[in-house]
Amino acid sequence: MDRLPPYDYTSYVFGARVAIITCSLFELLQMFGSLEETSSFSKLFYLIFAGTSAAASGYNIAYGTDGRDEIRKVVGNPDCETRGKSAALVLAPVVSGVLLFFCVSGNSLLSFFVLIHVLISVAQIGIEAYETFIVGSTGGTFINPYAKVSNPSCGKPMTSEKMVAASQFTEPLKPKKEKPKTPVVQEPIYHTLERVQKEAAEKQKL
Repeated sequence: MDRLPPYDYTSYVFGARVAIITCSLFELLQMFGSLEETSSFSKLFYLIFAGTSAAASGYNIAYGTDGRDEIRKVVGNPDCETRGKSAALVLAPVVSGVLLFFCVSGNSLLSFFVLIHVLISVAQIGIEAYETFIVGSTGGTFINPYAKVSNPSCGKPMTSEKMVAASQFTEPLKPKKEKPKTPVVQEPIYHTLERVQKEAAEKQKL
């Protein structure tokens, strides 16, 4: 009896993404080939969700997206745009599969592929969450490199701040040195009048 291959996160996630794309393509073929009685609105609804699932998984494979890294961004990144993009890449396959599972009825083959789609996508996000929060934790504490560092001045004072605050009350008061005052030299009034008269006389000569 062959043994199961050893656990490898990369291989498992890659296989899950390929399986999700395969299921999504079969779902699209079934929607446009076997659902003649379905309205155009329903077909459009199915197309959006199945296409979104296939596109997200294809993007993750093409760009080598690490689901663990995306989950860390969703949990701790302060940028809303980055968190939204990461959440879409991680949750698009499972959310699309669940919505299709509850909306599709009357076609056993399509329902089967949708069920496989849901199970694989749930297993994939479960593996990514396990790797992120269980395997990726250090000493029982989850360390998120994307978490926003808290400002120490908003919480408890730092050690240096405590020392400065304590030194203000323990050190003796030192007398303040007064700056020497320089005498203000005021020019006599008659000097000013003589200067004005001279300037007026020079202007008259010109």
